[in-house]
Amino acid sequence: MKYRVHVNENSYEVDFTKRTANTVSFSLNGNDYKVRVEPSFEQEVPSGVVTVSGAGQAGGNVQGGSPNGVAAPMPGIVVRLEVKKGDEVSVGQVIAVVEAMKMENNISAQKAGKVEKICVEIGEEVLGGQDLILLAE
Repeated sequence: MKYRVHVNENSYEVDFTKRTANTVSFSLNGNDYKVRVEPSFEQEVPSGVVTVSGAGQAGGNVQGGSPNGVAAPMPGIVVRLEVKKGDEVSVGQVIAVVEAMKMENNISAQKAGKVEKICVEIGEEVLGGQDLILLAE
């Protein structure tokens, strides 16, 4: 069964993999999360609000939640987008800059392709593993 999860003003549809009395586990964009259900929202699940108790893993450039996605390797705020829809990108080309822990991190394409979709906006908070762009197949 799908559930609606709200994280940092963003809404995601996920399948919970495990649920206990006050926690749920799920996978989002390839990262596993264990969350605590706030007691005041307990009755609202499956459409309720849960809070993330841990962040995604940090690391280098990662493949996104989609096979053709380029994702943020860590949670942060998108400060710049270096490409637009329709642009051709090459391997290693910087596609966006994400600020995390007061440091700007260049996010590079892991493969060449044409930008099919920009998934985020400047100023948006993103999760580790969240797609920033999608490349056409």
